[in-house]
Amino acid sequence: MVKKTKKKGPTRKELEKLFNEITRILELDPKEDSPLAEANGELSELTIQELTAQIEEDAKEIRFEDMESFSDFAVKLFSKMEVELPDEDVVDEDVVDEDVVDESPTREEMDNAYTEMTEVMGLESDPDSTLAKMGDDVSQLENNELIEQIEDDAQVISRQDKFSDETIATLKKMGIEMPTRKKTDKKETKKTDKKETKKETKKETKKETKKETKKKTNKIGVITSILEIITDNGPITKENLLKELVKRFPEREEKSMKSTINVQLPNRMSKERNITIVNTDEGFQIEK
Repeated sequence: MVKKTKKKGPTRKELEKLFNEITRILELDPKEDSPLAEANGELSELTIQELTAQIEEDAKEIRFEDMESFSDFAVKLFSKMEVELPDEDVVDEDVVDEDVVDESPTREEMDNAYTEMTEVMGLESDPDSTLAKMGDDVSQLENNELIEQIEDDAQVISRQDKFSDETIATLKKMGIEMPTRKKTDKKETKKTDKKETKKETKKETKKETKKETKKKTNKIGVITSILEIITDNGPITKENLLKELVKRFPEREEKSMKSTINVQLPNRMSKERNITIVNTDEGFQIEK
C-alpha cells in the first residue's frame, strides 16, 4: 500500500522573505485594522497563519506589469501557496462593452472622477485656479477646463491612492495612465561579484563610495523638501514655497511641483507625517 505524502507548506523563513519582497515592490503599508499593524509591523509577532493571510491579501494588489519585478523564488512560492497571479490586463467584457472602450468620457463621468480624486488624494484647489474662483463648484467649469484640472491633478497620483473601477476607467478614456512601479532586471539582480579579483573589488568599492557621497547631496525629494521648508521657514505662502522648490529642483517642471504642493498641503502631509499643518493668513506652518 502506497502511503500518501502530505504536501509541505512554505516555511516561516520563506514566508517572511516573500512578504518583504511584496512590500518592497508594491510599496505597501499595513492596513490599520490588520494583525500586522497591531503588531507594529513586526513579522515575528504574527503566526504563520496570519502571515500567510497577509501575503494572500497583499497579493491581490499585484498587477500584470509588477510580475517582471518578482524573483523566481517569489513566483514559485506563490504557486506553492496556490495564490492566483494576474496573467495580463484584460478589459472585462461583462463590465465594459467593446464598442465603448475607446469613447470619450461623459461630463458626469468626469465630474464623478474629479470628486473621487479630490477625496482620495486630499486635494485642495490652487487659489489662483479657475475652480477656486468658482467656489470649488466643479459643475461651473467648462469641459476643457475640467479636463485640464483632472490632468493636472493626475500628475501626482501615487500607488497608494485607491480609486473605484469607474474612476480608473474614466481616466483611461482620457488617456491618463495610472502610475506603475519601476521594473527591475532579474538578470542584473542575480549577478554576483564572486569572480572579481581583490584588486577589482577594492577599486569598485572606492568608486561606489564616491558615487554614494555624490548621491547623498541629492537624496532628499520634493515632498520631504516641502516639509523641511515649512519646518524651517514657516509660516510660508504657497508662492514662496514654490519659489524655494524651483531653486532646489531646477530640473523639475514648476507646474508639477505646484500640483504636488496643492496635493500635500495641508491635509495629506499632516495625515502621512502624523503632524498638524495649518494654513494661516501668513501661510503654512506646523502647529505645535
